[in-house]
Amino acid sequence: TYSYRSKDASKKCTKCISLEKLRDQFETEKARLMQSMFELRTEKIRLEEELDIVKDADREKAMTLRQIHDQHQREMHSLKRSSAAENRKQLEEMRQIERRVMDKEKELSRKNKRLSQMEVSKEELQDKLNEQKLTERINLSMSMIDLNSSFSPVSTPVCILYNVHTFTWAC
Repeated sequence: TYSYRSKDASKKCTKCISLEKLRDQFETEKARLMQSMFELRTEKIRLEEELDIVKDADREKAMTLRQIHDQHQREMHSLKRSSAAENRKQLEEMRQIERRVMDKEKELSRKNKRLSQMEVSKEELQDKLNEQKLTERINLSMSMIDLNSSFSPVSTPVCILYNVHTFTWAC
């Protein structure tokens, strides 16, 4: 029985030593894990703070972009209004210029028509004048013939109108 007990006691001692080693390993592992957890928690807190900083920066950047966008929209609206007003003004100026051009064209047309009428009248008057001169010359010729015939019954030079347009006489 003694041997049985000594085997049991030695088994118990070996178990105790193994158990102590396991406990030591467990404690070592536990301490290592606790240290790792502490480091991870510290890293997590640092990363969360960094994330908060980045989020704040993103919010500020988004707010700045919204303000820039709003300002841009206001400027675009203002430019559209001013360009529309400028376009209307230029269009009105063009219409006024077109009206003036049309008025000048009408006036020029009237003057051209009047000038044509005057040229026709001038030609008619010139023709009448030419006829008048021709008639006067013929009358003058006739009266000279009459005078000549009364002075010299024998030989009377007779003058004949040779060319009406240039008033060339042939005697």
